[in-house]
Amino acid sequence: MNTPKTLIPWLMAAGRAILGPILIAAVRANWSPVALAGIVLTALLSDIFDGILARHWHTDTAALRLSDSLADTAFYLATGIALWIYHPALFLAHRSLLFALIAAEACKFTFDFLKFRKPASYHSYLAKSWGLILAATVITIFLNSQVASNLLRIALWTGIACNLQDMIMTAILPTWHRDIKTIPAALRLRLELLADTKLGPPLGAPSSTGSFIAGQGGVSFAEANDRTLSPTTTPCPIHRAPAMSGIHPYRQTASTPPIPTNPTRKYPPLIQNSTAGLPS
Repeated sequence: MNTPKTLIPWLMAAGRAILGPILIAAVRANWSPVALAGIVLTALLSDIFDGILARHWHTDTAALRLSDSLADTAFYLATGIALWIYHPALFLAHRSLLFALIAAEACKFTFDFLKFRKPASYHSYLAKSWGLILAATVITIFLNSQVASNLLRIALWTGIACNLQDMIMTAILPTWHRDIKTIPAALRLRLELLADTKLGPPLGAPSSTGSFIAGQGGVSFAEANDRTLSPTTTPCPIHRAPAMSGIHPYRQTASTPPIPTNPTRKYPPLIQNSTAGLPS
């Protein structure tokens, strides 16, 4: 059920994406610099507080974080178009860095889609810093473009560095994850994921088939269901291979001795019908 606490962060992200075309229209309509700066400030505040509210209300889902990243991208693309209309000479003076940033963004999105089939959503500390610097730069350009040249150069270099960091983190992580703040955090997560893959499920944990893994001296229910046990055979213990050898520690391997037979042991016939022998 959608409650106001669930919907408000989504509406804030959607509103930020809508503010981009509004900013372009406002520049074409020759709105005052204060009004243009107010649109950018509104988008910045929505970017800050949608995440804070979602975490406070425990509605911070992966879908919301991904939508938040896409809304940021849409807004700042529209902001770039608006700035080009508002002050083209400033962009021409920094066209080399601007083209480098656009190329870095394109490479990042392409790499994300090739590996994860969707954009990354890391929300790193560097990305947050870039958002603050970029918003401050845009507001400064609207209010006093004469002093914005150095700030724009810093914003463009920060954006290039942020995209390079995101591509490194995408190369490190084996699967899609959100809210990875730094490259060392991505490395730690990769090591944890690889360790979990090598060790397999813990004792008593569900296996991939939904059954539970037995401990030393027994077989898993999945293996028992897959085997056809004759009346003269008994299950043998699972061979526990060392985890460092790359072999699953709870899986029977080729080195496991064959299932022994015990011709002296008698087994009752399998009951085919659980109601057999009951009075009608």
